Amino acid sequence: MTLERYLKYLEEAYVVFSLSGFSAKASERLRSPKKIYTVDNGFVASKAIQHSPDNGKLMENLVFTELVKRGFEPNRELFYYKTRNDREVDFAIRYGYETSELIQVSYDLRNPDVEQRETKALFEASDELKVKKLTVLTWDEKREVKKDGNVIQLKPLWEWLLEKAHE
Repeated sequence: MTLERYLKYLEEAYVVFSLSGFSAKASERLRSPKKIYTVDNGFVASKAIQHSPDNGKLMENLVFTELVKRGFEPNRELFYYKTRNDREVDFAIRYGYETSELIQVSYDLRNPDVEQRETKALFEASDELKVKKLTVLTWDEKREVKKDGNVIQLKPLWEWLLEKAHE
């Protein structure tokens, strides 16, 4: 059995989900590398090779499952996005033909290089896709980052989880 077929079975059983990169062209979406998410963070933590869990990956997986619970269908309304400069945005949310929100997930932004990487990707994607609602979900930080009239909301994960869907 090939890995691709095995993953397909896991998807059909709703154990894992694959997420395509966003492109206006369907053929490019089909060819884009897939990001894999599990239905439960327990799968991620139990199979971790390292001794301590990667909190960033666990948070990103949690955000993905919450977005699905809020009604966003993977690969139809929910994608990841790579900018022209190959910077990745974790989630691009679409309504019809419009991208309405971009979300980055980062456990800890205390390192200025990490903050720069995460915000730069969002600002670039915002310019390319013409999106104004920009969010970075963190473990415990709440503030705004502004650049050229664009504003990124840095928000603690717990606060975002308590928000109503589709606000």
